[in-house]
Amino acid sequence: MKSICWRPERGRGAQIAELKLANAGLPKPVPLPATRGDCIDGPRPCPHMRCKYHLALDVSGTTGTLKLNHPELELDELAETCTLDVAADGEHTLAEVAQLMNITTQRARQIEDKALFKLKDGAHGRKVRKMLLQ
Repeated sequence: MKSICWRPERGRGAQIAELKLANAGLPKPVPLPATRGDCIDGPRPCPHMRCKYHLALDVSGTTGTLKLNHPELELDELAETCTLDVAADGEHTLAEVAQLMNITTQRARQIEDKALFKLKDGAHGRKVRKMLLQ
């Protein structure tokens, strides 16, 4: 049986997921590391499935539904479990990213386009540009 945890830092949808899982009688998870430095040398595969950077589980921000990204694999069978570890490895192709997230290459391209747009034209982009200019 696959273990499922939740991510309370993901907003209202995660709160709904937390209530659903609490009613299912699952044990509460251990506290998350507070910083990247706390988990960089931690155990792999990462046991903190409720962390927003974990690759095994996604929580819908609107409905609170849970999605196992690789339902056919156990946690220890995943090639990578942390997006921060993947990012630290350097550049990856869209096909590699799609495989890690269990999505199509086209969907990975759509996510990339949306992220680049946010960095270029959105509030996130202004914050990043301001930070880089300091």
